[in-house]
This record gives sequence, structure tokens and C-alpha cells, in this order.
Amino acid sequence: MKKYFYTIIIVFISILSATSQNEIDALRYSQMYYGGTARFSAMAGAFGALGADASTSSLNPAGIGVYNKSEFTITPNLVFNNTSSEFMLNRYNGYRTNFNLNNLAYVGAFKTGQGRGLVSVNWGFNYNRLNNYHYNTYFQGVNNSSSYSDVFAANSNGYGIEQLNLYREKLAWETYTINSTDSVNKLYESALPNYGELQTKEIYKRGYMGEADFSFGLNYDHKFYWGFTLGWVWTRYYEDSYYKETDNDGSIDNFNYFDYNEFLKTNGTGINLKTGFIYKPINFIRIGAAYHSPTWLTLEDNYFTEMYSSFDDVGSNYAMSPSLWQRYNLRTPSRFLGSLAFIFGKMGILSIDYEYVNYTWARYGSYYDFYPYNANQSIINTYKGAHNIKIGGEVRVNFISFRGGFAFFDSPYQAYLTNANSYTYQYTGGLGFNFNDYFLDLAYVHQTNDVNYYLYDTDIAHVDRALITSNSNKFMITVGARF
Repeated sequence: MKKYFYTIIIVFISILSATSQNEIDALRYSQMYYGGTARFSAMAGAFGALGADASTSSLNPAGIGVYNKSEFTITPNLVFNNTSSEFMLNRYNGYRTNFNLNNLAYVGAFKTGQGRGLVSVNWGFNYNRLNNYHYNTYFQGVNNSSSYSDVFAANSNGYGIEQLNLYREKLAWETYTINSTDSVNKLYESALPNYGELQTKEIYKRGYMGEADFSFGLNYDHKFYWGFTLGWVWTRYYEDSYYKETDNDGSIDNFNYFDYNEFLKTNGTGINLKTGFIYKPINFIRIGAAYHSPTWLTLEDNYFTEMYSSFDDVGSNYAMSPSLWQRYNLRTPSRFLGSLAFIFGKMGILSIDYEYVNYTWARYGSYYDFYPYNANQSIINTYKGAHNIKIGGEVRVNFISFRGGFAFFDSPYQAYLTNANSYTYQYTGGLGFNFNDYFLDLAYVHQTNDVNYYLYDTDIAHVDRALITSNSNKFMITVGARF
């Protein structure tokens, strides 16, 4: 009985280690590339010291206090995502298009009737898209030095067949992709007698993170503005991952192919708080600062895996894992923002934003059977503090505004890791047309990022890196009215 109980515990722990949330999931919901109106986006989101744009409720709520009139805006967004990959001297591209709502907002401006002191009390409801997960990735190449089955075998060593991880190694066993070589010492080996197989990886991601918030702002003497935002965040994330090894030229005896596929769906909601101020010492200069609390998320995962194989001696085989449903809590890092803007009368604007976010502050919380110690330690070991910079400008000529900007998002990874230089850049531009009580804004945002990706653990089996470059091209239009 004790031996049976011990086996159950080992299986349970191995399941959690393979399918529980990790530092990758924590980063996904902690990184934010703020969406908003076309004007906000065309200036790279450098609005922390400017205000009078509904998007600032997600950045610096004090911007709500700058409004002199009430306003309504709506911003549809068309996104073209392209992912290019380089793997074993081969280059491939993946494409995905998405149409969404980038911003929807109403701001109410209410003057107190006083010329000095508390001049106005404003409030607003706002929706901003914080992140977009729509990407397709594909790459392949011939590997003459290892196989994913080597990793399955190495991870199985020391465990009995009934103790193997139900979502990885047990499937490899059931499809004859790994075999037992020593039942007493519990040793395994790959079913491939030699290498030279074609490795193929396809990843299909979709989903988003959005925020709906209520903001409150004060204007004191047209010099000091303060604001507060209560935000409600929700996220949807879907990832289908297909991995395949194939003997294309018949050089591997007895082996035809095996597939290992993973399917993940995540839904979640959370809340956060933001507060900030804008100070105008002289008309020419505005200084802003803001603090964003962590977002406290409750997430639900649905996850399962499957495996196919084909060998000359045992034919075609299929195995599927049980479905895993898990609910858990995640606290994303807090953020600190500092801003400086220069106002050149009615001629134009130059604005600079700085943001600090320490990704090691992300934390999973215990929830029923989810124990986060290992995941939280991985977050600490993998990530670091990041310094993000955004610069935006606007030049006005009569009723037309010309806008442009640049944003740099620091790598979240520690200096000793392979993705330490995985920076994200945004190049932005746009036009604005002001018709007194109505306005029309256009914006274009190009975002690019490079990341090194490995098919499996290189400490166990060597595999070349895949360099994945993600490019996003966003086109948006804002229609707004003031009243």
C-alpha cells in the first residue's frame, strides 16, 4: 500500500512539473504594449505628461484632468503580423491578420465655475487593448545530432512506466517512440537508431489582453493635475503547437515519423489601480509621474497533448493525454513612469516617457492543488528589471497635425541568458484632422522583436537555435467628438 501511494505522489508531482504555469506564462501577461487612440499610438504612447487623450487612463490617469471638454472616441484597428524564422540555414514566414477594437472611450469634463483653485472635476470610461497574441510561426530543418525522443528518454530515466509524465513521456512510451532498456534500473532510450530526421515546428497563437477602466481626474489652477484609475483586465490566449520528426530520405532504419502536439487555452480576469500627476511649472513644460499597481489575475488553463508515430515493425500509433484544467492566481509586476513634455504653443509637442518594470516581481499564488514555488523561483532566475523609453512628437499646420514616434522596450531577460538582447522596437507615425468639435486621426505602428527559440532542452540534447523575428504592422483610425 505504501509503495502504491508513493507511486501516485510521484506521478502527481511529475504532472505538475510538466504542465503547471511557468515563467513564460508570467511574462506573457506582464508585458504590455499599450494600445489606445490613433493620436496616442502615432506618438508611440509618449503621453504621460500630456493628457487630454482618453488612452492616458491606462498610462497616467492625471491626463483625464487636463480635459476642458467632454469627448467620445472610437478606434478600430487592423493588424498584420508576420513572423520570419531562421533554422538550420532555412528561412520561413508565417502570417496572421486580425481586426479588433483598439480603444473606446467617453470622458466627461465638468467645470466648477471657479477661475482659481479646483477648476474642473473629470471622469471617464475607457477600453484599451494592452497586448495582441496573434502570431503564426513555422520552421524546419534536418538534425544530424539529436532527436526530441532523446529528451523524452532522458526525462524518463529513473521512473517506472506508470510513473511517467502523462503529458509527455508516457505518450512517447505508448507510441513506441522511446523503449525500456533496463526495467530494474528504469532506463530508456530513443527508438531512433540514428539521426538525420527532418524536424518541423508549427505554432499558432491567438488572443489578446484588454483593459476597461473608470478614471477620475482633477485640475487644480491649470498647473497641477491628479488622477486615479480602477482597471478591469481580461485576457484570452490560445496556443496550438505541432512538432514533427520525419525520415524523409529513408536513412533511419524502421522509423517513419512521430508527432507531438500541445493545445493550451487560457482565460482570465483581474483588477489593478493606477494613480499619477502632471505638473506644469511654466506653459512650456509639463512633468508627469505615475504608479501602476500589480494586476491581480485569476487564470484558468485547459491543456492536453497528443502523439502520433509510425514504425515499420509496430505500424501506426496514437496516444492522447487526459485534459488538465487548472485555476491559479498571478500577480504581475508594478510599474513606475516618469514623463517630460515640451509644448510649443499651437505649433507642436515633444514628449518623452520612461517606464521601469521589474519582471522578477511577478508571482504566482497558491490555489487549491497549485503550488507555485518552482515557478516563482524560475521567474527570479530568468528575468530582471527593464527600462522602457518612448518618444513622440507632433507638428500642427492649420487643422492638420503630423505625428511620429519611437519606443524601445528593454529585454526582460537576465544578462547571462540567450535572449538578453531580445529588445522590442516600435516605429510610429500618423496624421490628425481637427474640425473644431470633431476630429479624425490616422496612425501606423510597426513593432519588431527578435527571440532565440530552442525546440527542447539543450542541456540534454543539442539542437540548433531558431531565430524568430516577429513583425507587427498596425493601422488604426480614430473618430472623435467634443461637446
